[in-house]
Order: sequence, then structure tokens, then C-alpha cells
Amino acid sequence: MAENLKLLAALENSDELFLLSICKDEKSIFPGLNIENLTNEQYRTFFRFDRDDIEILRCALRIPDTIVCSNRTTAKGTDALCMVLRRLAYPCRLEDLEPIFGRSKAELSYIINEVLDYIHDNHCHLLSDLNRNWLSPEHLELFAESMFDRNGPLDSCWGFYRWYSKTNIQTTGKSKTCI
Repeated sequence: MAENLKLLAALENSDELFLLSICKDEKSIFPGLNIENLTNEQYRTFFRFDRDDIEILRCALRIPDTIVCSNRTTAKGTDALCMVLRRLAYPCRLEDLEPIFGRSKAELSYIINEVLDYIHDNHCHLLSDLNRNWLSPEHLELFAESMFDRNGPLDSCWGFYRWYSKTNIQTTGKSKTCI
């Protein structure tokens, strides 16, 4: 594109087009990480989730394969979820995310807000009303027993904040059902 602008600038004798042609594109300034090449440890550091858990989380939240923002900015669903997780994992400015994801502040803002709006619109009922069948006392007791049976540290706990004891709990094939 820069070559086309230089040619057009020469034909039109336009200084503005010439200056525009020598300016770097935002995406070339920030090539970004290839998140598929990150190690599991880097995933935990950047996003607070294991590599395999990111895709499971995307499916559980029903985030589409492609996110399309109101300004037509697009991103892969997994990348968009990673942007949100990174933004929420540690307080940072959008400027801090530019080199990581290779996107401008405006694009990051649109994508992150689009994903957060999607999650809120589709799942806010789970937090606004805790009178759910699966949160009955019987189910909570069953959840706590299940966690304790898998070497959980407490017999009255049915979940962990920040996957605290995930490494201590072994899951079996039959326990991978989502509620």
C-alpha cells in the first residue's frame, strides 16, 4: 500500500500523500505475539489459564469463532478472549497490550468491549439471580463431596478461586460434564 501511495503522491505532486506513504502502518509497528507459540507457563502468566483451558473457556462462554465489532474490526474468538483475560488478569493500559497483540488501542478497545458485552448479555443472569436448580443445597453438597474425593483440601468447598488447588485435584473422564 505504501508503494501505491508513493506513486500516487508522485503523480499528484502531493506532499500529504507522500508523508502518509512513509508513515508506518500501526500493525507493522507492533507485530504482536503469536499466541499459538506460547508455552503453557506463559499462558498461565499472561492469561491466568492453561493453554488447553482457554479453548474450553471460549466454548463454555459460547464466544463465536470470529468476533466482529461495530466498526467492522474482526478478531478470532480465542484471540479476543485472550485480550480480555490479559486485560482483566493484571491492571494495564491498552497501550501495554499493543505490543502483545499487535493491535492499536482503538482495535483493542473495540474487541475487548465487544467480548465483555457478549459475555454480559449472554451470562449475566447467572450472577443476577442465584436461585438456580443447580445451586440447591443437595447439589452444593454433592459438588463439595466430589471435590474432596479428588483430594481437595476442604470437605465443604465446591470451587476454588483462581484455580488455586487445580494441581491437587485429579479429574476422571466421567467428571468432565459441564453444568
